[in-house]
Amino acid sequence: MPQRFSFKLLLVGWIALEGLLLIIVVSEIGWLGATVLGLASTLLGFGLLKQAGGDVFSTLQANLQSPASRETLLADHTLKGLGALFLVLPGFCSDLVGLALSSPSVRQQVMKLWKTTKVRQTKSSTDVLDLDPKDWRPSSEA
Repeated sequence: MPQRFSFKLLLVGWIALEGLLLIIVVSEIGWLGATVLGLASTLLGFGLLKQAGGDVFSTLQANLQSPASRETLLADHTLKGLGALFLVLPGFCSDLVGLALSSPSVRQQVMKLWKTTKVRQTKSSTDVLDLDPKDWRPSSEA
């Protein structure tokens, strides 16, 4: 139940922030400027989405040999596509998130944060021990 409540709270906060940013942008550049800016960000998002879709397949085909680089590239392109989707969504807060995710340095920071969180979660679980096949040997204890 607390997770559902936090999601609802996050959603309400996001909508409130979108409304606040709309008021700020309209007061600065007017309704016409805000509309043009919103349409421009949507078109930019569609362009980035098309580019990200084409890039992911060509990059993955070029780097099929290394699973580690494949995982990193897939995560990078996923974040790039997510940023493009945020640009397509209406609202200036989502546009800021989309523009941030369009930056390679921000995507790298998000991936580092994701990996450290993933490592922390993995370390907290002591039920499973992953070994490479060369590290495993049968135990004489039964």
